[in-house]
Amino acid sequence: METFSAVQSALSNHDRRIDANYNSIDRLRSKQEEQAVKAAELRTELSAVREDIAEMKKEFGAQLTWIRRGLWAAASTFTLFVLGLATVIIQVTSG
Repeated sequence: METFSAVQSALSNHDRRIDANYNSIDRLRSKQEEQAVKAAELRTELSAVREDIAEMKKEFGAQLTWIRRGLWAAASTFTLFVLGLATVIIQVTSG
């Protein structure tokens, strides 16, 4: 009778361990699913950020083009001013 109760208790311990393992496996699977969902959300957000950065680069490139044009216009205006001033100085000194 003692051996039977010992075997029965060992089997019930085994059953509890198996149940605990199944529960932990289920918990691991649910965590894995949650993390997969979070990873998918992060990928979506990352692609949106990449698109925003590409759009900002395009806008900055357009602004930079206008800045370059403005600098060239300012340089040419300054050059014309210097040439005009040199012309006036030459006329005044030779005349």
